[in-house]
Amino acid sequence: MTEQTPPSPHSRAYAYLRVSTAEQASGGLGLEAQRTAITTECARRGWELAAVFEDRGISAGAASRPGLEAALAACAGDRAGVLIVAKLDRLARSFTHYARIIDQSTHQGWRLLALDTPDATSPHGEAMQAIAAVFARLEQRLISDRTKDALAAARLRGVQLGRPTLVSENVAQEIMRLFKRRRMSARAIARHLTEEGVPSPTGGERWNGATVARVITRNGGTLKRGRPPAKKSSSGAARNRPT
Repeated sequence: MTEQTPPSPHSRAYAYLRVSTAEQASGGLGLEAQRTAITTECARRGWELAAVFEDRGISAGAASRPGLEAALAACAGDRAGVLIVAKLDRLARSFTHYARIIDQSTHQGWRLLALDTPDATSPHGEAMQAIAAVFARLEQRLISDRTKDALAAARLRGVQLGRPTLVSENVAQEIMRLFKRRRMSARAIARHLTEEGVPSPTGGERWNGATVARVITRNGGTLKRGRPPAKKSSSGAARNRPT
């Protein structure tokens, strides 16, 4: 008679899936691919997939991830639970965040399984997952640095970054007139345009100082921080002088 393998004490799985906005647009390891990998692994191990939690369009570094918070809360109430992710970087991209989750799982009795790393139930597996978390953080930092360098190079080439400011030629000329001849600040010009009822680039009634500042810089103006108000005339000063 063949001896049967005893059931695992961890038999209920809670899946966590995450994609950032860029990944949703470009494909890659999307939600369905993650779901399929997790479902297949649960079937292989004979685990019940109790619930699936998702964060759509949220980066690993986001301060708030409702899906992850709900998954951790579900695991906290189930000592036979396993939090399962398709890749470790879906869960955490910093070692400190990963370490907090491992510490939480140890105290609450559930465990973590990332399909692209060794099982964290052994000391060696936990160490390998920690190393993977460190390298995921390194990759995130390198991507961030490369993005900043590329944007800086684009600015030096004169490439216009960000959303264009849609200001008509007549309004732009009026902004430059107020800036050059009346020495008004961007914020003061924005207040003036709002008071005059000039529609903003978005079609609203209120102008923003940053929008005016972009018009000024794109037309060759140089903004100074804390530009002092125009000096009072000598006659005005004389009238205000105490007798």
